[in-house]
Amino acid sequence: MTFRVIALVVIAVAISGVYLIVNRMSARGASQPSGALSIANENADNAPAKMPPSDWNKLIASAMQQRCALEGMTKEQVEKAFGKPASSTIEAGKSEVWKYEQNIEGDCIRNEVAKCVEHLSVHQESIYRFSPNGHLIYPSQDDVFHFNCVAEPFYSRYFKPLEH
Repeated sequence: MTFRVIALVVIAVAISGVYLIVNRMSARGASQPSGALSIANENADNAPAKMPPSDWNKLIASAMQQRCALEGMTKEQVEKAFGKPASSTIEAGKSEVWKYEQNIEGDCIRNEVAKCVEHLSVHQESIYRFSPNGHLIYPSQDDVFHFNCVAEPFYSRYFKPLEH
């Protein structure tokens, strides 16, 4: 139980750190994206061309079924996989950022007569940034929704060959 709580706290801190970095980048107010963001935008926009269209379409169809976010997905594909985001903002440079939130029931923290009566409630957030052309910039490995990407058999068939 303690390990799970610590792991969830570490994940939450990592996500918060990424969120702060993203917000600082967007707070610059520059109309042109920074060098790293420009490269990320280009990678996202070019991702579908890195393989034959039939392979890309199979990959994306499987990713949507697994609820897995992949670099290069369109906004429509991400929405089909996860539903509408909790919030959406447009940043300088016309990048769009979507935020997904979920509350999950964690470990039991109080038992009465051999029955759990209270669980740890954990709030999780996932932040997805899209290029100005509408393609998903590579999601964080710590992303809550990214865990489905490493589930079998999806990981061995599709995701593992794409690792950077």
